[in-house]
Amino acid sequence: MATVTRTALIDDLDGSDAEVTVALTIDGKRYRVDLSKANHGEWIVPLIKAASASNGPAAAKKSSKPASRAPAARKPTRATTYARLSARDQRAIRAQLKRPRGRIADDAVETWKAAGRRAG
Repeated sequence: MATVTRTALIDDLDGSDAEVTVALTIDGKRYRVDLSKANHGEWIVPLIKAASASNGPAAAKKSSKPASRAPAARKPTRATTYARLSARDQRAIRAQLKRPRGRIADDAVETWKAAGRRAG
């Protein structure tokens, strides 16, 4: 026994046999339309003639500012209280809190220090 699978393109506008698949992107959403040559000539060709070409997925807006700008400087990150502890103290506080991973809050470190549990 043989199985034959056929795929046919059907015009999305009038249901006739389609010969062209057109991909459209409008407002960032992608669409695909199957069209016959007649509908392609009637609907798509005038749009292409009236439209202006874009370079890439989104046309870049032209600006009066110079194109070369220095990259924005990053703000220095604030070292946490935990990060300023010695490795020995970090191991000790993690053991007490039973937290092998994750961020240790500054107030937990301050509570640990206030309790006098400093290792070194």
